[in-house]
Amino acid sequence: MKILLSFDIDGTLETGDPPGPVTLDMVKRARDLGCIIGSASDRAISSQKVMWEKVGIEVDFVSNKHVLSEIRERFEADYYLHMGDRELDRQFALEADFDFIWMDEAATEPWILKLQSDTNQDTDNADQEIGGMKILLSFDIDGTLETGDPPGPVTIEMVRRARDLGCIIGSASDRAITSQNLMWEKLEIEPEFVCNKHLLTDVKQKFKADYYLHMGDRELDRQYALEAEFDFMWQDEAATEPWVAMLKGETDSSDNLSDGVSSGASRLVIQDLFKPDDCQVTEKDAKWCVAHHKPIWECESYANKVYYSPRKDEDGLS
Repeated sequence: MKILLSFDIDGTLETGDPPGPVTLDMVKRARDLGCIIGSASDRAISSQKVMWEKVGIEVDFVSNKHVLSEIRERFEADYYLHMGDRELDRQFALEADFDFIWMDEAATEPWILKLQSDTNQDTDNADQEIGGMKILLSFDIDGTLETGDPPGPVTIEMVRRARDLGCIIGSASDRAITSQNLMWEKLEIEPEFVCNKHLLTDVKQKFKADYYLHMGDRELDRQYALEAEFDFMWQDEAATEPWVAMLKGETDSSDNLSDGVSSGASRLVIQDLFKPDDCQVTEKDAKWCVAHHKPIWECESYANKVYYSPRKDEDGLS
């Protein structure tokens, strides 16, 4: 897949005025991955060229953002993307038939996921010809994997075993994409994807599978999973490796995981988002929340600390 990336400068790149969240390392990495890169800014063409020369990056184009359509005519690509910090950026991008993302989302480097999915299409097709159930496993890192901070109960050996069984594996975390990639490189594991957990929908669109599962340690993990139409499992339950039983045929599909399989697959969370009115905590059963949904800020008993006061994460979720 050939991807063209057009970067606004001020408010988007770290060299802008004001500086933005997209670093030069991200730009260099995109270029090294084969992307067509350049800038489309309000700055004069000469000013843009001087900036790129100073940072030692050779770009394929520099342009003013109102003529993005000319960039599309000059370069043949499968996907055209412009990123910026203002509504004007978005309008010019859409008028030129570019996709558009805001600068903060651009800092997650979503084009890496697109390139990874394209690289794995041939493998996916081969797996489909062989037959069998295709399972996609998305691992949160901190609090879920043993390499997380804090460490979680899912071991790296479990991840390797899932990969060897033919599962599509990757991470969906709050960590930066670069941090996730570095972790996998140190472990010498090649995941099919790394992304931020709020982009799980993109993962589902890019990978064909019979079953999609995300695992994590916070309510936010569960909400993002269900919004992306993934099934969800808490970290402790994930350590039972229920996908092994599914692949061996001990469970027929995700539809009957609640039939009481001893492997732990029966404990998958397949339900609607928890509502505060559903809380059944009582003085006799003060930890009902922990057992059934993990306390969330909206839970009345948790917010008022009537019966149970767990440690809160920095974002208010436990």
